Amino acid sequence: MNVPDMPASAVLSLLALIFDWGDTLMVDDPQYAGSMAFWETVTPMPGVAETLPLLHERFKCIVASNAGDSDAALMRQAFRRVDLDKYFTGFITSKELNATKPSPAFYQGILDQYSLSPRETIMIGNDYSKDITGAKSIGLKTIFITKEQGSFPGADYVLSSFEQLLDIFGLPKVHPDMPAPTVLSLLALFEQHAIEVHVDGGWGVDALLGEQTRAHEDLDIAVPHKYVPQLRALLAARGYAEVPRPDSWECNFVLGDAHGHLVDVHSYTFDEHGNNIFGVAYEPRHLTGTGTIEGHPVRTIPPDIMVQFHTGYDVDEDDYYDVKALCERFGIALPVIYEKFDIA
Repeated sequence: MNVPDMPASAVLSLLALIFDWGDTLMVDDPQYAGSMAFWETVTPMPGVAETLPLLHERFKCIVASNAGDSDAALMRQAFRRVDLDKYFTGFITSKELNATKPSPAFYQGILDQYSLSPRETIMIGNDYSKDITGAKSIGLKTIFITKEQGSFPGADYVLSSFEQLLDIFGLPKVHPDMPAPTVLSLLALFEQHAIEVHVDGGWGVDALLGEQTRAHEDLDIAVPHKYVPQLRALLAARGYAEVPRPDSWECNFVLGDAHGHLVDVHSYTFDEHGNNIFGVAYEPRHLTGTGTIEGHPVRTIPPDIMVQFHTGYDVDEDDYYDVKALCERFGIALPVIYEKFDIA
């Protein structure tokens, strides 16, 4: 079955994927009765365990089901048994919504619960009547996963396997990973072409520490905006293309290749007085740090500013360990936002 690409503009507008549960994400085994959370064996559908982590990197993923024997908590428990619960923003059933598929009220309730619009959301399922026609009734885009041959005019896309979702969305088929040799190779490339780059993000933290403390999914760089066309051309020659993101703009975008390497570009423009007049809100004092990656000197962000950059958003455990390491190494007070993690 040929899989058409979704137009880039449509992918960029997408924030969330709503998935049916039984026989879309998990095998609905007829030999068992009652809630799946208590079945003797729980099995993901083919391709789900491999594909979900990659979808989770880009979208909010929500499970929505009629689930007669389960509520949202039991549904989450079933997914936890196969270590897939961590890839979902939410779980919701007809019990919480007081409506069942294919009722429009079921799908509208999901949109209301997660503050989504139809344009930002797509429904994915294996039941044409309940998952596809119901979702279309309130204007959702739909993806029908089926092995059946035939005409399914209500579905925007018809796939034969879960893995083909990556083709639809134009996503790489490997988990993002940005190892040190790739980072150093790219920094050397930029240096050869006189492109001034400062390493930000997780690799910036490790550069300040002088050692790699964890794996990194991307390389964050700060670069003068005048170099962006040249940088794009250099990376395109190495197989990099823009990765659709809903928050991309000309001064912040991600370029990726088929091997899962991602470069998160942040560009800025200073006037002759050092004032930021365009782009990401860097200041000259933000770009005065130095560090090393595998012994190689690199430009980066000073430690106190790097800690500051790791506040003001919904932080996670990776952020905590990065910031804690910087604070301990450089004698900086741990920001209040991280106190909830600091229980050791």
